[in-house]
Amino acid sequence: MLDLNGFLVHYDLNYIKIIFLLLAATHFLLGILVNWFEKFLPSLVLNMYKYGKLNGKHSFTPDYVPKSWFRHFYVFASISSIFSFLLLFLTYFNHSYGINENLRVILSFFGGSQKKLTVSADASFIAMGLMTLHCCRRFYETHFISVFSDSKMNIGVYFVGLFHYFGAILAILCEAPGILNRGDFEAMNYNFSLRHLLGALVFFWANKTQFDSAVILGRLRKNEKGKISTTKHFIPHGKYFELVSCPHLMCEVVIYLSLWTILWGNTNWPYVTLWVMANQIECGLLSHWWYKETFKNYPKVRKAIIPYVL
Repeated sequence: MLDLNGFLVHYDLNYIKIIFLLLAATHFLLGILVNWFEKFLPSLVLNMYKYGKLNGKHSFTPDYVPKSWFRHFYVFASISSIFSFLLLFLTYFNHSYGINENLRVILSFFGGSQKKLTVSADASFIAMGLMTLHCCRRFYETHFISVFSDSKMNIGVYFVGLFHYFGAILAILCEAPGILNRGDFEAMNYNFSLRHLLGALVFFWANKTQFDSAVILGRLRKNEKGKISTTKHFIPHGKYFELVSCPHLMCEVVIYLSLWTILWGNTNWPYVTLWVMANQIECGLLSHWWYKETFKNYPKVRKAIIPYVL
C-alpha cells in the first residue's frame, strides 16, 4: 500500500477486473431474467435495464437522462484516449519521461500491483493508438452522423457507459511496460507480428463497417438534403443490415476481440471483452425482437447480431 495525501491505497486488488466481471455477470443474469421472465419483473428493474426504443418514452426525471447523452461517452473517451496515447508515446520515444506520481498511484489503485509483464510495449502502443482512433471516430459519428430520438435512459446506464471507457483505457495503460514501474521499461522494438497485423486489419474492417451502419441508420431520419426530418424508427437496409439487425453491435464485439488479439497476454483485457460481449449480444437480441414485433414485414432471414447463427 502507499499513502497519498493521507489516503491509504491498496495494490492487492485489481478493480478493473472486479468491476468488469461484475458488470458482465450482472448483465448476463439480468438478461436471462428479462428474456424469459420479463412479465414477473418489477418495472424498476426493467426501467434500469432497458432504454431507448426498448422501453418507450419517459418524462425527464432525476433518474432518467436523454439517450443523446451517449455523446458524452465519446467526449470523455476521446480526451482520455488521446491523453493516454500521448503518455505512451512520450514514455517509449522519450526514455527520460516519467509520469506524475499521483497518476501512477491512481493507476495502481485500479489495476493492482503489476507482478509480471505479459504484454509488450509494441502491443500496448498499437492497441492504445487503435483505441484512440475508435473513440475519436465514435465522437465524430455520434455528433455528426447519428440522429437520436427523444427517448431516455436510466442514469445508471449513463454512468456505466462512462466507466466502460475509463476502465478500458486503464486496462491497456496499467499493463503497458514502464508505466506503473519504471524498472519495467521496455523500448519499442518494432517487432510487429502477424498477430498484430491480423488484429489491426480486423479492427479497421470492423470500424469501417460500424461507421457505414451508423450512416445507414442516420439517413433513415434525414431528407434528401441531409436535414433531420423525423426521429421515428424504420427498417434499415443495406450492407450487413441484410444479415443482422444490429451490425453496429456485432462490430463492437469484433473491435474488442481484435484488440484482445493484439493485447494477448494483457490480463485485464479479457474482462473488458467479456463485458462488451455480454452487453452487446443482449442489446442485439432485444433490438432484434423489438424490430420483429414492431414491423410485421421485417425480413425473416435476418439474425440479431451474428450472421446465420444468432
